[in-house]
Amino acid sequence: MVVYLGVLGAALGSFLDALVWRLHTGGDVVRGRSRCETCGSRLGVRDLVPVVSWIVLCGRCRHCGAPVGAWAPVVEAGLAVAFAVSFLRFTDGTAALVLWLGYLVALAGLAVYDARWGRLPDRVVLPLVAVALVEAVVRQRDPTGTALGVALLGGLHAMLHLASRGRWVGLGDAKLGVFAGIVLGWPGALLALAVATVLGAVVALVGLASGRLARGSRLAFGPFLAVGVATAGVWA
Repeated sequence: MVVYLGVLGAALGSFLDALVWRLHTGGDVVRGRSRCETCGSRLGVRDLVPVVSWIVLCGRCRHCGAPVGAWAPVVEAGLAVAFAVSFLRFTDGTAALVLWLGYLVALAGLAVYDARWGRLPDRVVLPLVAVALVEAVVRQRDPTGTALGVALLGGLHAMLHLASRGRWVGLGDAKLGVFAGIVLGWPGALLALAVATVLGAVVALVGLASGRLARGSRLAFGPFLAVGVATAGVWA
């Protein structure tokens, strides 16, 4: 079962690459076919094997040779590991596990979207908040812990957004923080914030040292928050 879920996670990660692009361009999210973002060529099965295709093709389109972002294999491998670990760690029943895996897929998609285009679309984040609220009510989660989680991850990012007029974090980060706070509660929200902050700081320092980032550059925080939420959800 662990192997099956790992393969499923990788396959969904591969599908996410196309899904995020369609969401950004306004394409048909459900029925659209996977295509190269540069030349528009339709991609076949051999182009979409998780991780393997990217390695075999040296991170390039088979048809036009255009580079394919390194986020593709990272997301595919990341979801494979996250799905497998979640199965080993979750003890709240099948329904809770399935819902959590759905959260992971959504978080991965949002991480890619934010990393590429610097925003977290409401059409994905707000439904996540609604689902998390329903889950909290159905599972009768501790309201105090939920409120603390929302205040930390949602309230903190909202204050940072207002204080910096959007220069430090976007309002989408606050909305995603509300979702994370509801799902994780306390102290899970604290762990998620710690992981996200440390990871973001490490990436920023490496970027500055390598010259890939300039001082004052804005670094999307959504991907780091997504990793923090996934980590806390499994280990908290």
